[in-house]
Amino acid sequence: MFGFRLKKVEDIEPWGEEPDLRFSYFALSYSYYWLRFGETEFPRYNPDYVRKHWNGYVTEDPHHLDYQFMRVYDDTFATLPFLCQSVSPELFEIIRDGKSLKRLREKLGRYREARVEDEVTEEEEDLCETLISSLFSRHIDFLYLIGAPEVFLFRYEDRIYAHGFAFYRDEDGCPMWENEIVSADWEIGEFVRELHRSSLTFVDAMEFQLRRLFANPPAGVHFDAEQMNMEQQQMRESVSSLLKLPGVLEGSVDEDWDKIAAALRLLVKEERFA
Repeated sequence: MFGFRLKKVEDIEPWGEEPDLRFSYFALSYSYYWLRFGETEFPRYNPDYVRKHWNGYVTEDPHHLDYQFMRVYDDTFATLPFLCQSVSPELFEIIRDGKSLKRLREKLGRYREARVEDEVTEEEEDLCETLISSLFSRHIDFLYLIGAPEVFLFRYEDRIYAHGFAFYRDEDGCPMWENEIVSADWEIGEFVRELHRSSLTFVDAMEFQLRRLFANPPAGVHFDAEQMNMEQQQMRESVSSLLKLPGVLEGSVDEDWDKIAAALRLLVKEERFA
């Protein structure tokens, strides 16, 4: 599910200012990374955009975004409780493919515009906010990036579905990303095994990252080795818990599917949101 390449400790810029430069566990997770949608890597920079805007500047990896991988890792794990149960058939019919989910996002955007203008009733707001909460509980964002991509994960029956969106274009219409919409799905057991495998690979890589730091600490940079080791142990334990996820995914979370169905009917019926 995840692909990543950690940057070397010596290539990561410490946080803070001299004489208080610091490394944290989070900072050391600075990586080039991506998600795998079948054979497609997402998000991936469009080479034409890179050549046009970065004036020939080439990073070690000009194809993939770079940031602390812990951010997307944590965001992914935050969605897992909401993969415990299948979404309703009414919602699945609308979000089963990426283009349909995009249209729903656009309708919700127009709802939000109408709400700002005080053109929705309290009942309409209650319905739509319930739907928004449900969707975005299954959402991984990259809002720390310009032209931020985003991913939605959801379960229907015994499969996990994912849609990724990346629509940013410059003023001339040149897309920043290679793919605007990507989709994939997995049988639940397959999803859990893939998530476990890629997570374990990350934890092992962070183990090596810490050993490099402790063996060759950079001059003038402070870090708390005890705290880092504790976070590493917590990470390993969280990955071990993935082995139990097939059982966890049989649980449930409290969602009002009747309200969500009513919100969908409202968005389809009302011309204001067309």
